Amino acid sequence: MWLFTTIGFYSVTQVREKPEILQIRARVKGDLDNLRAKYLPELTETVQLPGRDYPYRAYTDRPCFAAAMVQIITDLSHHNFKDEVLKQQGLAREQLYHDVWHVMYDAERKLEEKERKNKTRYSTQASFGAFDDFWERYRSSADDSGPFAIVEPTPAVTRRARTTEADNAAEAQEFLRKEDTKRSKKGARPRRRTR
Repeated sequence: MWLFTTIGFYSVTQVREKPEILQIRARVKGDLDNLRAKYLPELTETVQLPGRDYPYRAYTDRPCFAAAMVQIITDLSHHNFKDEVLKQQGLAREQLYHDVWHVMYDAERKLEEKERKNKTRYSTQASFGAFDDFWERYRSSADDSGPFAIVEPTPAVTRRARTTEADNAAEAQEFLRKEDTKRSKKGARPRRRTR
């Protein structure tokens, strides 16, 4: 859990081997000092682990942390969070928090956009599945001696993986119609349709 407070920014997780113990991680050592001094005197000494994404860590149990959270909420008296951060921690910290605010601004629209992009990006398997179904039907219905019996999909066709299954089905129908037209012009009977 991430906590943005007027005294610091924290990432709170449980200790894997001891679920009753919480690990309070910070990117600024002073944030843990602030938490310990104002709300959580039971917090252990800060451990520094250079090279980690959160280089400063301290530990406490769940009841002590819960009591600290209650006190933080009880002390809440500001009407604007970023303004209070500016008063308590200065302009540089307020600007960092504003950057986070900006990233989260219009979150609903951004999430919908990302979901739409991810759906397109990760629908490759489904799109190839539709193409594979079409290709199997086409190959099973083609004459063994005809010129189309040996045709394999080209990289240009397989690159179109970002299309939807409906697009692939429509493309497959159009392809079959064109092939039937070519075959009938040559005097060959159209391929039998399979469903």
